[in-house]
Amino acid sequence: MTNETEKQTSYSSLHDISMRKEELLKQIRHDQQQMGGMWNEMFRPQQRTRKKGLNLQSMLNTGIGVLDGALFAWKLYRKFKR
Repeated sequence: MTNETEKQTSYSSLHDISMRKEELLKQIRHDQQQMGGMWNEMFRPQQRTRKKGLNLQSMLNTGIGVLDGALFAWKLYRKFKR
């Protein structure tokens, strides 16, 4: 880096240094919040919008699966009842 691109600030008192420190801490916290939000947004699963038909279909599939399991259990019970 050259001296032209570097930003040099002169401080005349401890108060100037503490003010600069507070300003930098605010910037760092703001940047951390932004980066945290972007990170969470990147890895958060997207919300799926479910339609009424899909909910009904899911309930129907589950119900049919339970009924099929019950019928299978009844057939096994009758077969091995002896």
